[in-house]
Amino acid sequence: MLQSEKIEQCGLIEQSAERFMQDRYPFARRRELISTDSGYCRDRWREKSELGWMYLPISERFGGHGGDADFVSVLMREFGRHNHHSPYFVSAVLCSRLLETMAVGDVRSKMLDQIADGSAIV
Repeated sequence: MLQSEKIEQCGLIEQSAERFMQDRYPFARRRELISTDSGYCRDRWREKSELGWMYLPISERFGGHGGDADFVSVLMREFGRHNHHSPYFVSAVLCSRLLETMAVGDVRSKMLDQIADGSAIV
């Protein structure tokens, strides 16, 4: 990928994350979610998956976007700017990388697919 393409894609991720946070997670809603047992909204989790965010940290060889830290860091920065609480880093980033390197065969494929489509939070 050319550097200019990467910069453009990072900008698109940043814009979509900013818009998502403003529309779906106003301050009052974040406060409300923090007081729940899970601390996040399952419906919004699926929306994040539909935006492709769960695919970002997964390598292309496993059906993801490429596992590029630049893309993930843009998204994480927006989460931080909006004081967004979710298990994104642990599930989509950390666990997907662990599964890629340590799991084998069907277990790896199944779990990575479920992380990517938002049906599993690991």
